[in-house]
Amino acid sequence: MRKSRELGVDVPDANNSGGSNVMPSIRGSVVRKYISVPEAQELFYDLGYGTITRTTLYRWCETEDFGKKVRGRWKVDRNAFLIFLES
Repeated sequence: MRKSRELGVDVPDANNSGGSNVMPSIRGSVVRKYISVPEAQELFYDLGYGTITRTTLYRWCETEDFGKKVRGRWKVDRNAFLIFLES
């Protein structure tokens, strides 16, 4: 892992084989790390924004395109969520 200068968060190395939930980079595509809704709520709180309801997070996932539904559960793209919060 290395620190991203823009976001100040850990970014996986290109040859990460640590068995995490990070998708490997394929032909220059963006590496995405998906987190659960409770983890996104915790991240939101830890960044100093206060609390956020699940319903609000679900709505943002749908309207802002930083989440996807997998087997009936929302997964949040961590980096896209951080960029959304910065704007």
